[in-house]
Amino acid sequence: MLNALSLITPSKLSLFCRSPVIGAWWEELEARGLFEESKPEPSALDQQLFSDGLRHEQVLLSKLEAQGHRIARLPGKQNDADYTATKEAMADGFDFIHQASLCNDELRGSADLLRRIELPSALGPWSYIPIECKLASKPKTTFLVQASAYCELLTPLLGQRPDHFELYLGGGRFQRYATDQFWAWYQLLRRRYRSFRETFDPQAAPEDMP
Repeated sequence: MLNALSLITPSKLSLFCRSPVIGAWWEELEARGLFEESKPEPSALDQQLFSDGLRHEQVLLSKLEAQGHRIARLPGKQNDADYTATKEAMADGFDFIHQASLCNDELRGSADLLRRIELPSALGPWSYIPIECKLASKPKTTFLVQASAYCELLTPLLGQRPDHFELYLGGGRFQRYATDQFWAWYQLLRRRYRSFRETFDPQAAPEDMP
């Protein structure tokens, strides 16, 4: 039953967007505890990219702190303590919140960064938007999926959906996007993924599996 599974994540949604049959099938098989093979160890390149991504975020955080911004640095482990810490940091009005853990009944994740904006919400005279930090020099569809997912997760806490989000790309560039520009497409993706999980058959491996 789906309600016995772990919640989905923005990363899983982005994988489904990129590989709606094969990639997502493997992910769902593992989520249900049915993946019996051993996963390959991360390659040296994968490990280097991961380290570079962390450094990309830390350079940004150091720059923001040098500019005098208040930053809440959270663990991002997506447990009850982290969900509570995120809500408290938002209520306290930090300028930025790093690794903000968020969840609803179906989705969970840790946003790379939340930025405070001066727009009234359920929190008070301020609100928050998500920022996805990526090493790539150009935006990708998967980045938009993940950012839209964090807009969804922020909605009940703010009492309204963020009207925009940002990508922080390689080279230190911020790019802003209107949430409404992608929302109908994102909702369609959510419905397709929900249907994929509800009708998942672990015995029906997709064709052309490697």
